[in-house]
Formats: sequence, C-alpha cells, structure tokens
Amino acid sequence: EGTIRYFSCKEERDWLDLALQDSSHPTFADRSFFGLILFTQKEAVLKAVGSGIAGGPSEVKLPGIRIGVEFEAIYKERKFQVITLASARGILSLAVEI
Repeated sequence: EGTIRYFSCKEERDWLDLALQDSSHPTFADRSFFGLILFTQKEAVLKAVGSGIAGGPSEVKLPGIRIGVEFEAIYKERKFQVITLASARGILSLAVEI
C-alpha cells in the first residue's frame, strides 16, 4: 500500500478499488497486481522520457486502468502512447512519445 501511495494519486487508488470490484478473474482480483500495472505503465512513460523513476511517477497522468489496448498518457504536457499486456506470469508496458 505504501508503494502505491508513492506513485499514484487518490483518483488512481480509487480506480484500483473499482477494478477489484469489477474483476471476475482471480489473478486480477488483487490490489497489488493492479498497483503493479499502474506502476509499470508509469515506469514505461518515464523510461521513454529518459529519466526513469527519478522523473516522478506521480507526474504521469493515466486515463484509468487499461490492459491490452493502447491509450494515451501525459507527462508534463508531453503525450505518450502506452500499451500493457498482463498475465499471471508478468506484466509488460511499453510507451512511445507521440
């Protein structure tokens, strides 16, 4: 929970709670799993910027929790296309500036 608070805002923590309520898949019915998804999405954006985590994960704005579809993220007025793939074995998020 402490890690989730470090890199997310209240709105994103609310998304985590909603995702847990809507999830019918046991792998995804875990707050830490969704927290890890948010973290990998933000990390992918920060790596695309070139700063890594030092760039401030809480500065990356996401539209919600998205898995398997492309979406747009914003970091300091710069836009990024992001896609995340997730399974019980791992999570992969990629980001490119657009």
